[in-house]
Amino acid sequence: MSSRKPPAAPSGDLQARAPEAPAAPWGSAQRSAIGDNDLVTMTAQPDPQADWWTTKDVAAYLGLHLSTVSAYRQRGQMPAADQTIGRLHVWKPATIIDWHANRPRPGVGGRPATDSRTSEHAE
Repeated sequence: MSSRKPPAAPSGDLQARAPEAPAAPWGSAQRSAIGDNDLVTMTAQPDPQADWWTTKDVAAYLGLHLSTVSAYRQRGQMPAADQTIGRLHVWKPATIIDWHANRPRPGVGGRPATDSRTSEHAE
């Protein structure tokens, strides 16, 4: 039987850290830490003067996940794409900006502004 010792711990002030995210090109994205080691990529606000916005640009403008915008599009809960190139859906920025400014949002999470259950019991 050989008696092996575990490797010695490195000396100094080394602390276990999550690897740092690589730097993104200026203006394209920001990485921010949430919780302990979870990293979330947040796209910078899209340019309202651009000719077209992709689904990713629309998600960044609305502050939503890409999958949420895709679901809105598939369910008809947002304007149809102004143009589709292959599988790429694009909108004119004015289409999304106008829709978002005028979209009906009486309550949060699809709930009506007044709760019908409480109004019935108040009578």
